[in-house]
Amino acid sequence: MSEILSFSRDMYTAQEESKNILENAVKLTKMAIQKYHGKDAVSNIGLYSSSVNNVEYDELNETVKKAIIKYASSVANVGDLFDINTPAGFKSAIGQFSNFREALFAIETKIIDTVNSKSEVEQALLMAELRNLADGDSATFDIDSKSLFTVEDTGYSNNSTRLQYQFMKPEFLTPRPKDAAIAVDLYQFNTIGFDFGKQMAKLAISFRVAMYDSIIAAIFDTTPLLNTPFYKALFAKTTWQELANRIAGANGSAVMAYGTNIALGKASDTVGDKWAYGVSEEFVKNGFVRDLYGVPAMELRQAVSSNDANYTFKVPDTKILLLTPSTDKPVKTVMEGQTFVIADDGRTNAINLKTYKYRQAWEVKIATQSAYGIQMV
Repeated sequence: MSEILSFSRDMYTAQEESKNILENAVKLTKMAIQKYHGKDAVSNIGLYSSSVNNVEYDELNETVKKAIIKYASSVANVGDLFDINTPAGFKSAIGQFSNFREALFAIETKIIDTVNSKSEVEQALLMAELRNLADGDSATFDIDSKSLFTVEDTGYSNNSTRLQYQFMKPEFLTPRPKDAAIAVDLYQFNTIGFDFGKQMAKLAISFRVAMYDSIIAAIFDTTPLLNTPFYKALFAKTTWQELANRIAGANGSAVMAYGTNIALGKASDTVGDKWAYGVSEEFVKNGFVRDLYGVPAMELRQAVSSNDANYTFKVPDTKILLLTPSTDKPVKTVMEGQTFVIADDGRTNAINLKTYKYRQAWEVKIATQSAYGIQMV
C-alpha cells in the first residue's frame, strides 16, 4: 500500500538550520535550471542571475546533499544507529524512520514550491489568471453577462413588456491532482555522482511546463468559438479588421494579436509590396509585421515537447489569438500551493529502488466575461 507523507512541512522548514539549507538548495536548483535547461519560453522559472560555474555548482551540489541528509538524521536521531554518509545507512534510515523521510521531503517539496512560486511563465500571464488556493479548496468565478438592459418605447399608462435582471453565471474550478512518479535509487542518492540539483530542477520545470501546456491547450481550443463571430477560418484584411473591431467593441478596450512568428508571418504575407508600405525591413528582421492592418501584434515564443522524439511545437502555428490585455483574462487557473509526496510500500520495485510520486493540483478552464477571438492562418 502507498504511504502519503502527510506532515507539517513548516515544522521542519521553519527552523533556522533548515532555512539555511533551503536557501542553498533553491540556489542550486536555479543554477541547475540554467545549466541543464537554459532560458526559453517555458522553463524560464527563477533562473540563476549569473552564468553557472561548474566547479561552484558541483561543490554546492555536494554541500546541499550532505546538509539535507545530516539535518534529516538529526531530526530522526538516527546518527548512532546508521552511518548515513554511506548508501546502505541512508537506505536504512529512509526506509525505517518516517520522521527521517518527512524531514528530507519537507526540504525537497519546499524547494519545488519556492522556485515555482517566484517564477510564473510570463506568456501564460498574458492570457490566464492564476489563483492560489488552500489545500482542498475550490474557487467560484462569477461571470457577468455582456448584455445591456433593453430600453423600449412605452407610455405612462402601459405596463412594461420585458422584465430584466442582472445575470451572473458561476464557474466552479477545483484543483485536480497531477503526479510525477520518480524512482529513487537509494544507493545512489548520497553518492558523489548523484546530481540532486538536476533532479530538483527537472521536477520544478516538469510541473510548470504541464501547467503551461494546459493553459495553451485551453486558450487555443477553437471549439468554444465555433459558430460565433469570434472565430475566422480564413484570413483576409476585412475579416481580420472586423474580428478585431468586434472584440474591441465588446470589451471596450484595444485589441492585440498574439501568435508565433510563423503564424504572424503567414498573416503578414498578405501585405503586398512590403517595400512600398515601408515594412520590408521589419518583416525580414522579425518574420512578421508588428502592426498589421491596425492591430498590434506580439510574438508568443515557441516551445517544444522534449518528451517527443520530433520535438513537436506546443503553440500552434496556424492560429492567432486576439484579446484585450486590459480586461478579464479568458483562462482561469486555480492551484493548491503545496507539493505532496506519496511513497510506495518499498516492495513494488527492485530492492534498491523506491518510488515517490510528487503531487501538485491545479485546474484550467475558460471562464470569462471578456470576448476573445481566434484567427486561423
